[in-house]
Amino acid sequence: MMAQHQGMVKRLLGDNPIELFDLSGPAHAGFQASYDLFGDGSILLIPLPGHSEGQVGMFISNANGAPLFLIADAVWLDENYQTPSPMHPFVWSILSSDKATAINTLIKLHHFAQRNPEIPMIAMHDASMQEAFTAGVRLALPLSPNHL
Repeated sequence: MMAQHQGMVKRLLGDNPIELFDLSGPAHAGFQASYDLFGDGSILLIPLPGHSEGQVGMFISNANGAPLFLIADAVWLDENYQTPSPMHPFVWSILSSDKATAINTLIKLHHFAQRNPEIPMIAMHDASMQEAFTAGVRLALPLSPNHL
């Protein structure tokens, strides 16, 4: 993967170290495996294959207990997993490393969303969901004296 796209991934990573890991942890929330990043359950990586090899999503447990699910590029917009339907077929065919696996991941995300409507799911290209989540977090945070 590092050699693909004329080294784009390598340029994005810069001098940051690369650490490989196996998704060998137990199934989580309907996904076949997981990886506990810090060993404390605060961040779980789960496989979201299809768009690209090795793509993972991230379950984040916030200090207040409200989880968040970052779904990377498995979909672009919440409408994709809500319906479920892939993005434009031409774009989908170009950007998916394995179309059948990508569809399977999309269906898993759809089922997860149906079972867990209280958990925000944020795709990396979905600016409206990112903004809505950020606004909600700001509203839920207590104001410090510096904000008054």
